[in-house]
Amino acid sequence: MDPRTRWQQLQSYLAEAKSRLDRGSPSEALPFVEAALTLDPGFVAAVELREIILRASASEFPPESESSAAPSALLAAPAVLAWLDDELPQADTGEAAVPIFDPSGVTLALLLAGASLLLSTIGQVDYAYMLLFLFFPV
Repeated sequence: MDPRTRWQQLQSYLAEAKSRLDRGSPSEALPFVEAALTLDPGFVAAVELREIILRASASEFPPESESSAAPSALLAAPAVLAWLDDELPQADTGEAAVPIFDPSGVTLALLLAGASLLLSTIGQVDYAYMLLFLFFPV
């Protein structure tokens, strides 16, 4: 096919697609744009018209809304969830497993305070501060 005939064929396909789109039937316009794209896949006008048609056909055939679901399914779901909730074991909260008083931690803190006081009384104040800072970094 010579370039002039090809160009005329492209123009005719796009003109027919535009007229069908203007009439409000994007689903009938799409085959003409696809035919133009088979002749020239990089034809920008055809690619743009195809995008316009796809957007228009989305409004022509809107997706089904969730409100069209069966009412019986909507009513059965809470009953099923309640039945499953009774059957499943309850999660462990972990509140009773953790002791509040930790004797080893208290013992270590008292030992450290005693060592720091001992170092302070013998004149090694810098080491006493260093010991406290290493244990209680602030």
